[in-house]
Amino acid sequence: MPNYDFHELSPYDFEILTRDLLQAEWKIRLESFKTGSDGGIDLRYAEDGNKTIVQCKHYLRTGLAGLLKTLKKEATKIRKLNPQKYYVVTSLPLSPANKDEIVATIGANILSPSNVLGQEDLNNLLGRNETVERQHYKLWLASVPVLNKIINNATFVNSSFAVKKAKAAIQTHVQTQTFAEAMAMLRKSRVVIIAGPPGVGKTTMANILLYEHVREDYEAIVVQENPREASQMFQDGVRQIFYYDDFMGTAFLGDREGLLSGNRDRTLLELIAMIRDSMHARLILTTRDHLFNQALSHSERFRHANLADEKIVLQMSNYGQGERARILYNHVHFSELPVEYQSELLDNDFYMEIVRSSRFNPRLVEWMASYQRVSKIPVEQYKTFVRTLLNNPSEIWRHAFHEQISDAARSLLLALYSIGGSADVTDLESLFSSIHSVRAARYTIHRKPNDFNLACKELIGSFIEFFELPTHEILKLTDPSLIDLMDGILLEEPDNGMDLITGAMSFSQINRLFLFAIEFDETRRRLCERLQQHADTVRKEVRRILTSESHRIGTGRPRADNPSFERRLHWVLQITDEWRDVLLMPLVEDLYAQMTSAWCNGGPTDIESCARLVKLIDESSMQSLRGLTEIMEACTSAMVHAASRGCSSRELAQLLSALQSPSDTNMAETLRNGYEKYRHSRFDAEISECKSAAEFGGMVSDLRIIEDVLEIDISEDIAEVESCESIVAQGDARQADLDAQYWTDHVSAREMSTDEIRGMFASLRIDRD
Repeated sequence: MPNYDFHELSPYDFEILTRDLLQAEWKIRLESFKTGSDGGIDLRYAEDGNKTIVQCKHYLRTGLAGLLKTLKKEATKIRKLNPQKYYVVTSLPLSPANKDEIVATIGANILSPSNVLGQEDLNNLLGRNETVERQHYKLWLASVPVLNKIINNATFVNSSFAVKKAKAAIQTHVQTQTFAEAMAMLRKSRVVIIAGPPGVGKTTMANILLYEHVREDYEAIVVQENPREASQMFQDGVRQIFYYDDFMGTAFLGDREGLLSGNRDRTLLELIAMIRDSMHARLILTTRDHLFNQALSHSERFRHANLADEKIVLQMSNYGQGERARILYNHVHFSELPVEYQSELLDNDFYMEIVRSSRFNPRLVEWMASYQRVSKIPVEQYKTFVRTLLNNPSEIWRHAFHEQISDAARSLLLALYSIGGSADVTDLESLFSSIHSVRAARYTIHRKPNDFNLACKELIGSFIEFFELPTHEILKLTDPSLIDLMDGILLEEPDNGMDLITGAMSFSQINRLFLFAIEFDETRRRLCERLQQHADTVRKEVRRILTSESHRIGTGRPRADNPSFERRLHWVLQITDEWRDVLLMPLVEDLYAQMTSAWCNGGPTDIESCARLVKLIDESSMQSLRGLTEIMEACTSAMVHAASRGCSSRELAQLLSALQSPSDTNMAETLRNGYEKYRHSRFDAEISECKSAAEFGGMVSDLRIIEDVLEIDISEDIAEVESCESIVAQGDARQADLDAQYWTDHVSAREMSTDEIRGMFASLRIDRD
């Protein structure tokens, strides 16, 4: 028998559950009435002279005492109704003595103990009616066994998930038709892309999808940075669900460039194809819709991958009035918002103004329902605050950033922003110290030894979140919209850009900043101009970062941030070419010297970056880059030398794509010999490492480039890989539509009337005395 405590249900949810259970048990249809003016009736059956009345009493907050107090007030009203049968249904656990108290309060002539249903009775009915249990997803998704699966899953623990966060997401989630479509898509094609603007609920939906699969004994794997991580963890025949949040990056161009550079788009598409080919794996991706569309325009591979077929777009226009109302209601009911603030929402149906607002979105609702965030707002100003939040959401953050936090807190937010919004605490403290010292000297800010700890305490719970994991601790921005806020502050106050460059400790930071400044709209132009005004300082600080042997970067866990010198040199030339400015050109000589010195000392050659570097110089229209023939020749020679000793098929294909064709007979022969070494030493290993038809297909594409450019017959090798590709591609798809129709039909699309919404919100007045 199920053993639910029903704490995850709101009074509205509880009434609907009671209705569905009794209808299933009694094989009748019950009428529902709006809360607050029901005349003592929540549910009713009235046919053939039989009048059965049911009252639903959740009363989690005030318990049995509150329930008895309310029933005592209603007793006279119930007697006047004189029903043939009268039931009291409560989520409270009841002893026989408790039931006798309830009967005595109403009157034994109206109510019998057998018609008083408590927690144990409801669980018994759920055990007899499994279909009803399945329909009420909040029950089983927030049950102890499922939550234990979530919190004991190593991926969740290492990805900053916690019991409190999981329960909160489940309690406030409203399962819409879009959710059902996303689940059906996962069942059918095993991949879903949830796209939409900030704050619309992408991450929440993805989390609930993830929880549902964990409940079904899937292993959850959260991709942190690179899709290759997921490919390496893929196990054929094992139930796995992969989750890649914001896979196109945030508003930073650096994130987008990182995905689309270095064949990372190909790596992601191979992962997607791998999941599509598997009967046991699933993949959830989230992204902002405009970034997805930009990626399609930047990457030919994305355009030909038919990803749009697996995209679910979340927009507020997808949410009906009833769904919006339930989102607001759930957040308020399960919040710690004091009664006085809730009364403001209920006053003159103010909640309807929120529900009907064109700016309504779940993120704003979460904010206005969080007492921690609105506690400084006087009750009498709460409505004005909410209207301001709806009219211009960014102004709330902006005002708090400029007026309500300390200088140290602003430095901490800038530091966290510069590395993408999430960092290991130790790494972040070092970075904060560097940036804060720069800002303190520049703006005459008084510093204290414990500024970092004070800033953390000030921001945790509003701007940032703290997570204590088994191996380390991390801090992250509470809300993706904070990235947008910091973007705006950086562009409006470009001196912040100089602070970040001067205080930077990693290549990643300057990479993000410069790529962010590439797009030349008028606002970004101000940032570019400020960097150019301080050209000497910019070059000095960028040289410090680029010529350093290694760095550390906070990304939620420590790791080396040590790109090859080939990658660093390519970055400088890329910025020069895309920015159409020679600001960083004086750094080329130093980086070139370090790159060649590393080669002379036996260091490995980064063939991929060398190939990109050669291609960039060859195709650039800037004379200052076209003249770098010495670098082109040196990179070509280094790549050919590395390939002659044996490299991967992908590296050799990239080399040949950059060169178009070998420049002389000796080079061609050297590369042919290099392929023979690869064939004998690495070919079989590469085949064994391929896990999907897409990976085999990528290997075939590389081999065809090698065959065409080097003019060698490797048709047997290609045929061997194609044979493996064909075998994998023939994977059994007989279960492709498993559950799809169920999830498509799972959520009722019936809209709520205004009266029904009023009735739902009226329940907020109940069980609070």
